Amino acid sequence: MSRPKHQFVRDYIQNSIDSGHFVPGDQLPTDDELSERLSVSRPTIARAMRDLEQLGLIRRRVGAGTFVEAKSSESEQRLGLLIPELGNTEIFEPVCAEIARTVQPFGYSLLWGDAGVVNDSNTKEGRLAVSAERAERACKSFIDEGVTGVFFVPMVSTQQDKDADRRILDRLDEAGIAVVLLDRDVAQFPERSSYDLVTVNHLSGQLKLCELLLKSGRKRIAYLQWPGTSDSMEQRLAGYQLALVRAGQVFNPEWVHQGDARDHEFIGQILSDHNPDAFTCENDVVAAHLMQTLNTLGVSIPDEIAVVGFDDVKYAQLLAVPLTTIRQPCAQLGEVAVRLMNSRIAAPHMPARTVQLESELIVRKSCGVAAKDEPAISREIQ
Repeated sequence: MSRPKHQFVRDYIQNSIDSGHFVPGDQLPTDDELSERLSVSRPTIARAMRDLEQLGLIRRRVGAGTFVEAKSSESEQRLGLLIPELGNTEIFEPVCAEIARTVQPFGYSLLWGDAGVVNDSNTKEGRLAVSAERAERACKSFIDEGVTGVFFVPMVSTQQDKDADRRILDRLDEAGIAVVLLDRDVAQFPERSSYDLVTVNHLSGQLKLCELLLKSGRKRIAYLQWPGTSDSMEQRLAGYQLALVRAGQVFNPEWVHQGDARDHEFIGQILSDHNPDAFTCENDVVAAHLMQTLNTLGVSIPDEIAVVGFDDVKYAQLLAVPLTTIRQPCAQLGEVAVRLMNSRIAAPHMPARTVQLESELIVRKSCGVAAKDEPAISREIQ
């Protein structure tokens, strides 16, 4: 069943505002001009305009025309960034930088919350020791400042983190503050929460890596990750499983290993028990630690064992054996997050939306496949 025409007109104008084609204070085309441009009747245009005015996006001035509405107060122009891992992982820095650039044409200012990690190194379990207490304090400060929306990266690794995530989101909901999640959901894949989410296609990215290894002749591919999990990690694991199934292999859970890639005894036991010819890793940090451990154990990369990561952090190409990995479109993630936030603020009762951006396969020496032999994979929005 097709949408009513007035909804099409409303979405057309709202998208023009969200994209910055029309900014606060701009005069919109007249009803007659829109009617001719969109091939709809003037009553249809009038109905769409009423909807937009109720959303607070436009103002109709008798005898003057229709204008894009500016935010009415300073507090309504503020958005918050709540990124507990910011400063301790490269992925979120360019995402946040793009958010900071993109919010300006929409008339928002940006507040950065102090939600830093406990330290700048990995815990003994490998994952960053994020400070749930700091994150909750930052949430309270955003509410006190009267922000309109918050960009939030859930912590989710441990049950304690998950409980803190829930408290943060409950408080934002109670305050009527819009939320856009970045990178991962608070629900476990394949379930979805009630919040908008902007993320890379983690499943597709891991699928590309594993298919590359399989096509190059690797047959015993182990999956390595830190202990704990998240929605994004579950998706990457699903991509690994799907690649094996497509290649006609039976998935064996014993080939999925959770532990510290820096632990020589742990990695040595995997080599002894399973004799893998490749590792696909949760991320580049795991892959880099693994490569150091394999080097200490006298294993040649990629001749004996291929290694691939995920994220394409800056040092990935500077390792002794440059790392094959997945590059996330960080700037694009930030831009899309702002546009999704702007539309969420305008239409708070719309169903939750997921925007997945496609990743790029970066082929380097660690996988044992020459980059020239692998066709380029472009980024796409799905």
